[in-house]
Formats: sequence, C-alpha cells, structure tokens
Amino acid sequence: MSIPLGVERLASSNDRLRAVLTVLALFVVAMIAMVVVGATIRAALIWGGAESEAMVLTALAMAAGEVVAFALVAGGYLRSAGPSVSIDWPSRREAGVIVGAVVLATALGAAQRAVLGELDPETTAYGADLVRAAPVVYAVLAIVGAVLAPIVEELLFRGAIQGRLRTVTGPVGAIGGASLLFVPLHLTVAPGSPLVALLGASMIGLTSVVFGVAYERTGTLTVPIVVHAASNAVFFVLIAGRVLL
Repeated sequence: MSIPLGVERLASSNDRLRAVLTVLALFVVAMIAMVVVGATIRAALIWGGAESEAMVLTALAMAAGEVVAFALVAGGYLRSAGPSVSIDWPSRREAGVIVGAVVLATALGAAQRAVLGELDPETTAYGADLVRAAPVVYAVLAIVGAVLAPIVEELLFRGAIQGRLRTVTGPVGAIGGASLLFVPLHLTVAPGSPLVALLGASMIGLTSVVFGVAYERTGTLTVPIVVHAASNAVFFVLIAGRVLL
C-alpha cells in the first residue's frame, strides 16, 4: 500500500490535538519500553556471568532494548491503527534520492563530530577506546547500529510518528515533529556535559530531517531506512578505521 503525501482534508483543532497526543504517547511508551527491556537484558547478562565494563554492558543492553521495544511499539501501532506504510524496492529515481541523502547525512555527521571534538575531545574518543578495549563488542554494536537500529527507528519515527502527523499538518510539520522527537532519543550519543549532549543530539535532529525529506520525496520507508543505515555504517567504519589503520 502507498502512503498519502498530503493532507486530504482540513484538520480540525481536535484532529491536530489527537494526532499530537498519539505521537507523544507512542514516543513515551517506546522510550519506557526501551529502558525496561534494556535493563532486563543487562540484568540477564550480569546474571549470566558477563564480564565487561558497566558502560559497555549498558550500551549493548540499551541497543538490544531499542530494537525490541521500537519494533513492538511501532509495529503494533501500524498494524492496529496507524497510517499505511509502503516498503517497496527503490526505483532508479529513488536510488538517486538515496545517494543524495546519504551524502548529505554523512556530511552532517562529519560536521557534528568535528564540532563536538572541538568542544569536548573526550566525546569523540569513546568509540575509539571501545574499539581498542573490546573490538568484538564494538562490532556487535556496529551491526546493531548500522542494520537493526535504522529499521526500527525509521519504522517508529517516519512510519508511525511522521505518518500520523502528516494527516493533520502536511509533510513539513510531520518532518519537523518527528525530527524534534528524534533529538531526545540521542542525548546519550555524545557523553559529556549537558550542553555538549544537547548540541550533539540537536545536530542528529538535522540528520533526521534528511531522513524525513527522503521519505516524503519517495513515499517508501525503504529509502530512509537505507539512508539511515548507510550513514550509520560510515560512522562506525570511520571510527574503527582510525584505530586499526
């Protein structure tokens, strides 16, 4: 099925309020579920005798928790009451959109790392330290971050949240709303001072705008998933490459 790319009728104030409350509820439930599932997985790892630093175990558990929680929340909503979502193989034109969006998203990611590195060098050193100390753990996180996380995050933020907002705000408002909610999810990506964390997450919010525009331009969730996955993969490869090469 295809998704509508415009607003078919003028939304009333009640419609807009209902849509906003729905996406906020989706976001809150997904975040709570992520924390609960992640904490459960972390406890299971410790109970099973896993030996690693607390931060490493937490990163693994939260990554797994996000995949499980977002898949359940977004998938359940889309199946029961959410907007219809198309997941089609990209056409040649859509492949062009993918290439352009990957280049832009990668450039934004490079700018983010450059800015954060100037403000707080330790912020960009954590990934390299993890490659040296626990390369297997880093490889697992890279696979999750470049393959599984883009799927479930796009399912939630583009498929469910942006799709729901589009029905009452149109594409621009939907992209903006989904990207705003994308920011708090990534507050822990740049460990450091609250200001550095907020700046890093906000710059990731700009990357979310790229994903959202790619979705609206093509109408298939496959495109933002591929763009998201490719830009994340570049990030993980660059970090590992600086250490190993």
